[in-house]
Amino acid sequence: MDQIKKSTAGEKCGLPLILAVGLVARLHWFWYNPSLWNDEASLANNLIKYSFSKIAVTPLDDAQAAPPGYLLLEKLFGLAGNYSEHSLRFLSLLCGIAALFLFADLTRRVLSGAGRLLAVAAFSLSGPLIYHSGEVKQYQMEVLAAVVLLWLAVRFHENLTGRQALGVGGVGILCVVCSNSAIFVLSGAFGLMAARFFLLKQYRMLAHAGVVLGLAGSAFLAYYFLILRLNPNVAQLKAGWAPHFAPWPVSSSGVLWYVRTAFFAMVNPFGLSLDLDLPFLPQSVAAKYAVALSVGGVGLFILGVVEFWRRDRYLGGLILAALVTTLGASLLGQYPLNERLIVFLAPVFLLTVGKGAELAGGVAARKGVRWGVRFLVALTSVYLAINFTAKITHPAWFGGVEKYSQAREAIHYIAQARRKDDRVYLMWNAVRFYDYYNFREKLDWPLDVGTDPRRQAHSLDDIGADARREIQASLEGENRVWFLLGDVLSPVEYRDQNGVVHQSATPTATIFKAVLSGNPYQAPEKFTGHAVEVYTLPREGQDTTGK
Repeated sequence: MDQIKKSTAGEKCGLPLILAVGLVARLHWFWYNPSLWNDEASLANNLIKYSFSKIAVTPLDDAQAAPPGYLLLEKLFGLAGNYSEHSLRFLSLLCGIAALFLFADLTRRVLSGAGRLLAVAAFSLSGPLIYHSGEVKQYQMEVLAAVVLLWLAVRFHENLTGRQALGVGGVGILCVVCSNSAIFVLSGAFGLMAARFFLLKQYRMLAHAGVVLGLAGSAFLAYYFLILRLNPNVAQLKAGWAPHFAPWPVSSSGVLWYVRTAFFAMVNPFGLSLDLDLPFLPQSVAAKYAVALSVGGVGLFILGVVEFWRRDRYLGGLILAALVTTLGASLLGQYPLNERLIVFLAPVFLLTVGKGAELAGGVAARKGVRWGVRFLVALTSVYLAINFTAKITHPAWFGGVEKYSQAREAIHYIAQARRKDDRVYLMWNAVRFYDYYNFREKLDWPLDVGTDPRRQAHSLDDIGADARREIQASLEGENRVWFLLGDVLSPVEYRDQNGVVHQSATPTATIFKAVLSGNPYQAPEKFTGHAVEVYTLPREGQDTTGK
């Protein structure tokens, strides 16, 4: 049975306040309720379209994929609230709150003093973790599953009875069908537990650990072979995430990949480094990266690994095993290591950071080491406070600017300003927004739906020509036309005549905007929001103002 560490006076006073701030931040983001961004709108449309009997087993539209347990629960919550944004986000909020308080209890079993305070503060105030607590995606459930499995592993790491094994195995089944990443945490922690019982010749305990692995592993294999492996969206997503599969570090480029990946993971999803979009960072790229990196967070993580090795290798191994199994899957080309896909590793990372921070107290033998660690703790705390303050005051920064949209505001603007017979042109990547808000608000506008010009284009000029043709076709009618452009920040990718993929910094929407602003169009801009823009065009001689 695990040993619960005695709380210090600082923990007793500070932890309730930290948890309260984390809870309020999650509630604040939930009630702020921004417009759905691209993937959220796509997933919401699938939840609306497919029945309970199909949502968990059918390849979803728009290259969406999520675990069956999550989809069924999300469908239930959405249906109960007529698929409003709040109802679709409520499941993530519940997972976020549960993960917050369970993680605090987990730290009570692993950390003490400054280490526990810092770990809980980082989990409570992390911008990415707060963001995922109000997102219509499965990632906060992935975090909760990881915390639950780590809590169980630490709780029973010394002694696991048969009855407990059945209970833990049942929870493991729920975790692996609700979280694609749970298998890495479970197989790592309980696999290490089984190995230790084997080496100690505790064969009854080994059998109990085998029950957990067998039950949860069987559930995962059934899910993999019956659903995941047969889903064509998974292959498409793996192809898109190909640059984020771990290479073998046998070359300078391979080593650089790990450095770059670790740097960006510190920003998102771990939330300790400064967000690179913060406007007060230096303009020079090199200086920006140097200032943004949380040296304190990196240093404490390294110290935490060393401390686990020195003081409790078994417990440290249970916590860090998920990193090893996830890296192994990535090396085999099965799981990409990037951003939201590794947010489930946040509790692993923050527990290790907290272990390093324990050296700020009386654990370190040398006074110089204690003061050095205290400096790292202070530096990490400052970066965490800056990130948290910036994102609370500028909510668009919570999940990164690419995950913030004002599509709802743009659609409402058109709804208020358009005349009855005005047509609306939807750029191909704005269709998902219209489909969702049309379901919610019964817009039923006469539409011209754009096609994705990148599929056939071989240059930026081709995309511009396609945009001009579609604009001209929309103007052939008698009515005024509104143009809703989406994905302003997305770069253009196209294949040239030789099949070589090119990526331009010029977004597709910018090309459309240039066409709309050029002769003979001169379209007046009506609304500019994050990731969306609205223009209107009359036929020649028509008035462009008023209703």
